[in-house]
Amino acid sequence: MLFYLKQKGNIDEKRIGVWGSSLGGMLAVVFAAEYTYIKAVVAVSPLSFIGSSGFFKTEIPNWEKTGKLTIENSKGVKIEVPDSFLRESRKYSALTSAKSLKQPILTVVGAADTVVLPQDSKDIYDAVSGEKKLLEIPNMTHEYAEVPEILKQINEETKNFFKEYLK
Repeated sequence: MLFYLKQKGNIDEKRIGVWGSSLGGMLAVVFAAEYTYIKAVVAVSPLSFIGSSGFFKTEIPNWEKTGKLTIENSKGVKIEVPDSFLRESRKYSALTSAKSLKQPILTVVGAADTVVLPQDSKDIYDAVSGEKKLLEIPNMTHEYAEVPEILKQINEETKNFFKEYLK
């Protein structure tokens, strides 16, 4: 989508930020490290790489054995993830990408997250050598979007971070 918008000229190329949560947080870091026109990154509970912590780590052996992984999202919808996704995703690591990240990053860590373990997200934060901000929320789980106070806090921090770095 971003490439399409850039091509159409519908965005201010000096003010592009990316935001992602969980796997999306991992991808936001990877994407920003590769595309330096991204000016700021927000990663909420990002995992270092598929299999680095929590749910994926425990499910990978079965995923490799059966060729698929069935996950249930927070709304109770079951999704089958093929092993081709696992093979392809192993090419990317937010931990590796964070080491070359030039953009400022806000990393949000849920201290009560059992899906992406807090240390996994902190490792990404620690790997960044440039401008960075860490927001650790004590009672935040992976389902933070279902808790209005936490969601509001993350949205406010994100808005302020982007306001500061996407001037």
